[in-house]
Order: sequence, then structure tokens, then C-alpha cells
Amino acid sequence: MSDKKTKKTLCPAVVIRPTTISDLETESTASMAVLVTTYDDDMINGCQSLYKLMEAVRELLLVNNPINMRWEIKNGTMESTIPDEQPYPIWWGRIDFDVNVQQPREVSEFILGGPKRFGND
Repeated sequence: MSDKKTKKTLCPAVVIRPTTISDLETESTASMAVLVTTYDDDMINGCQSLYKLMEAVRELLLVNNPINMRWEIKNGTMESTIPDEQPYPIWWGRIDFDVNVQQPREVSEFILGGPKRFGND
């Protein structure tokens, strides 16, 4: 994808995905990665658009914690990284954080409607 016009249409972009999920005895945690890209031809100050977008994402996540009143970002786990090597004119960075998620638990067959719900007669 060397065409500048094509690269420009793909930016800015924010992708959020889980990297790992850990189930411990006392809690379950999802480690999340937020990948952020911007496009800027300015070789000296082009990174500023990336910094601004990453800061906006970081602020939105922290201000709206817990997310959807359901998933809570664990205090002290958020970390932002901007690698030295950048695929100019695209700039990219990553925000990592951990989220407490509901622990798996056994669900009563009665609650799910019993065996008939699953086609067992």
C-alpha cells in the first residue's frame, strides 16, 4: 500500500482489541490494546495529530470509567507508547490498559430453561 491517497483514506483510525484475558481466583481481567493511526505529511510536526488523538482517546476512556457502566479500567494500568520508528507519513501509537470483567461462574440448568431448551427431550 504505497499509494499516498489510499493511505490517507485509512486515517485517522482507532482499533480496540483484547490482547489477553486472565482468570484468577479473585478476578478476571482483559488486557486491552488501542491502536491509533493518523496521516500527516509534515515530517517534523506530523506527530502532533497522533498525540492529540491519543490524548483524546485516553481522556475519554478515563472520564467514562467504568465503560458502559460495566467494565472498569483498573487504576494504574494505562500506558501509552509511541514507537521511535514510524511508517511516515502515517504515524501510530498504542494505549494499553487492563479491564475488570465478569468472572465466569456456573449457571444453574434451571435458569437456562432446563434440558428441553437445548433440544433434549
